[in-house]
Amino acid sequence: MTNTNGISIDTSGFVAWTTQVEARARRGARNGVYDGTQAIHDASRQLAPLEKGTLRRESWTEYSETSDTISGEIYYSATEDGKSGRFNYALWLHEFGGKTSFANPTTPGTQPKYLEQPVKQHADKVYGWIADEIRKELGL
Repeated sequence: MTNTNGISIDTSGFVAWTTQVEARARRGARNGVYDGTQAIHDASRQLAPLEKGTLRRESWTEYSETSDTISGEIYYSATEDGKSGRFNYALWLHEFGGKTSFANPTTPGTQPKYLEQPVKQHADKVYGWIADEIRKELGL
């Protein structure tokens, strides 16, 4: 870079360094999001109803990354054919199951809000894991 006084400053080393720092921080964040999403998924599967096992089998995680975000998502999808057509009982159990079916659960220790509760319980831990992974990648 040259200014009006003719002084030249080479910033290429600084730019390369900041690019490396960003890549390391993103890698740490990605690792933390992955670990946190897996931990929440594992905890939620333990709370999900087990009568037929379909609900636990039909759960999965997905990850996405843009220039601004790194996301981990957990999905449950269990449908059955009923009198009125296909019925997503994963959603029904999570949101409404406590009013009827969980009065006497078929498997002790299961509950409605099987995903919501682990998200709330693990949120602070997950943020900590993400921060720890970023620090580790940056050598801090």
